[in-house]
Amino acid sequence: MNQQQTDIELALDYANQGTAPTTIVRLKSGWVFLALNQILRGTCLLAAEPVVASLDELSLETRNIFIDDMLKTGAAIMNVTGADRINYLFLGNKDPVLHVHLIPRFTDEDPEFRVHGPWKYQQYLKFEIERDQSLIADLTQAL
Repeated sequence: MNQQQTDIELALDYANQGTAPTTIVRLKSGWVFLALNQILRGTCLLAAEPVVASLDELSLETRNIFIDDMLKTGAAIMNVTGADRINYLFLGNKDPVLHVHLIPRFTDEDPEFRVHGPWKYQQYLKFEIERDQSLIADLTQAL
């Protein structure tokens, strides 16, 4: 790991201190956050805690717990937002720590965008506590 904390590590610190407004819930494998950039409404991240660089660094048992938490989070997002499916993205290029982006996809998306990855979207909704508080509460309850 680098000496300087990544954005994900900072978010985990804030979640543990109770000061991250985007925090949804602590699961067995880590924390769920509402994404600061809402590619589509309900976009979340699941960040592993303790911090590891990749899924490959986890034991089989811990890896299964992380994947189970990921799927539970995806189901909660679908239930709360009415999404048709979830895109699960493991990237780790900017923040080389284990986290997954969960991006809901909807049947009413513009067909030009629906058949492509979420990066096709050029504009995102930025997190706003007033607007997103109820979404966080609904996702917390669902998880």
